[in-house]
Amino acid sequence: MYFWVISGAIVLKGNPKNIELFFAERVIYESPEWLRLKKYRKGLLTLRCVNQYRGFIYDRLRVVNDEKSKAYVLPRRLQKEFYYALHKHYDLQRISKGRYPSVEPSNSERDFIMRVRHADTLKGELEPEKLKRMIQRGLDDARENVKRLRPNLPEEVDVNPLCAWLVDLRRSRW
Repeated sequence: MYFWVISGAIVLKGNPKNIELFFAERVIYESPEWLRLKKYRKGLLTLRCVNQYRGFIYDRLRVVNDEKSKAYVLPRRLQKEFYYALHKHYDLQRISKGRYPSVEPSNSERDFIMRVRHADTLKGELEPEKLKRMIQRGLDDARENVKRLRPNLPEEVDVNPLCAWLVDLRRSRW
């Protein structure tokens, strides 16, 4: 029971790493409890969640922009920071257009992300400045899209369905 209460509290924060669990398509096992909770997943996509995605991407860009960071010292770390940013970038685009995050990028997205991740050096279309501009444009687009979505995008998660799920879980299990 304690695990489920803590999990519920974590989900309310809108952290992309936690929210994505609700949208993953390829899973090995889903318990009946999880499937009931998963029915509320649309309600987890809130303004707070969008801001968490944006914050994650901005953190990656901050590291990339800081030439004293480990991204410029450790081999291939710059590619890894862009990899993380791009991964969330594509899902932020989907959420800001009123769609679900896909967690697993489309084939073309995946190909591009992996080219960045495995590049020996970031040159040509993979040049750091070009990648930064692309990601920044995506952040700007997401901000504009969210303004249009705002009437349909709650600021926070409605806790009532989660509480009902938790009470139901307690009654059925203990």
